[in-house]
Amino acid sequence: MQHTLRDLPEGRQSITIKAWDIYNNSTQTEVDFDVKLVSDLSMYQVFNFPNPVSQATVFTFQRNSTEPIDVTVKIFTVAGRLVDEIEVHSILDRFVQIPWDARDRNGDSLANGVYFYKIITSSTDRSSSREALGKLTMLR
Repeated sequence: MQHTLRDLPEGRQSITIKAWDIYNNSTQTEVDFDVKLVSDLSMYQVFNFPNPVSQATVFTFQRNSTEPIDVTVKIFTVAGRLVDEIEVHSILDRFVQIPWDARDRNGDSLANGVYFYKIITSSTDRSSSREALGKLTMLR
């Protein structure tokens, strides 16, 4: 049997386990362990809204940590050409929202069609990073 313990505070913890066999004999043991919080760059619920995009959209995701992160959003054509890149530094929020005006690097509106985006989160010291991919549709 396996059980995950969630939301434990950092530091020394202990758990007492008691079990019985089929003859109703019991035994009990106590286990001590340390909880250490680590920086987690995982992203959940990654999407852009609205999608399809007509004027603008917001790239959103959730994360577990409140450690500062740097976020880069890259938007590509289906052929793989980089259309635009957005960089935001030292984000502390757990629910991250990054707005985009649906224009390329030259300030021109994008044509109707399908585009891909990559969201890259990295620690502020650049020692670790994570990526998530998504698809958006331009429809003016």
